[in-house]
Amino acid sequence: MDQRDRDPVGERIAKDYRERPPRKITQDELNELSARVLRNKMRGSSDVERLERRLKDYTQRFNEQSKSDRSTGTGTGERSRKTEDDMTIEEMLREERTTGGTQRSIVKNIMKDKKYSNDLEYQEENSSKLSKYIKRGDVDLRSGDYHQTKKQIDALERCQLCIENEHCCEMVSMGETVYLTLAPKPELADFTTMIVPVRHLPNTLHCDETEWDEIKQYMVALSKFYYTRFNKAVVFYENSVNKNKHAAITCVPIPMSLSSSIRGYFKAAILEEADDFEQQHSPIIDTEGKNSTDGFRHSIAKEAPYFHVWFTLNGGMGHIVEDVKSWPSGDLFARQVLGGALKVDWYIIKKQAKWENIDTRVNEFSDMFTPYDWTMELQDH
Repeated sequence: MDQRDRDPVGERIAKDYRERPPRKITQDELNELSARVLRNKMRGSSDVERLERRLKDYTQRFNEQSKSDRSTGTGTGERSRKTEDDMTIEEMLREERTTGGTQRSIVKNIMKDKKYSNDLEYQEENSSKLSKYIKRGDVDLRSGDYHQTKKQIDALERCQLCIENEHCCEMVSMGETVYLTLAPKPELADFTTMIVPVRHLPNTLHCDETEWDEIKQYMVALSKFYYTRFNKAVVFYENSVNKNKHAAITCVPIPMSLSSSIRGYFKAAILEEADDFEQQHSPIIDTEGKNSTDGFRHSIAKEAPYFHVWFTLNGGMGHIVEDVKSWPSGDLFARQVLGGALKVDWYIIKKQAKWENIDTRVNEFSDMFTPYDWTMELQDH
């Protein structure tokens, strides 16, 4: 090519484009793509292989940029004296107290991983494992509150509702931000289900609008499913007393004959649990009588420990648990009320429910629920 025919500006632009660093992959993108892969696997979609290749590529790029960020000091902030690799746990905790959280993620990882080493090679080899804990849950370090934070991180690791964990329960339906699973055994009623946000949140009042839209769609779908398939009504409840647990709404089908009286069962039980120390709040909070379809969300503070039960899609009744230590542990309060109304054996009511490694109920429920599953509309997206 003649020198006069060359376009130096065009060549420089092309060169700059070729040398431009690839776009960074965020943890949110990885989480979203992982959820999409799981959803398509559950549906037997032909798109799974393509999505898995993309997930593999994104994961590799994310890990590589994590290594680069650590080596250059980007992403975690520059320090004039010591780098993350040089700091001890005590120094990181001290900096956490004085800088407002610049070391929050790395300290959480150290507390999570007992084998954690300051060796860069170890960090690089385990970057994928460690990075996922940075995004999981709204866990904060408070000044001097090391043991409480450790307890929260341990809860994340053991959580059977976190889809990142290998021992996660089996999902029977999955939306973009919320999924559906069968309740652990023993159930109070056949095909009891749970609506669960993908994010590890302390309760559903922390859910955003997108998550609540999907929760409502599951409520509507399950109401139609239980009525059409079994001629039953459904009670939805949430027990949010333990702030370290993963938020979930349990959905229990009940005979139509109980639909008008179940409210009385819960009211009597709540009043019985309320004691003389609970003076700050009314024992019963009516969330159905509000001039809104979201009465529940506007009636209870998300920071408060509470129990709430929906009798209709618009709401029901709530209770602020002020004496947490005296409240029945786990799910026992709701199991006692519903178990008594359904005449379930006391041994079943008080038994600690657990998920099985292989749940034989999943296929049967999935086949029945598919015609009502609103997430099927997402399959082609």
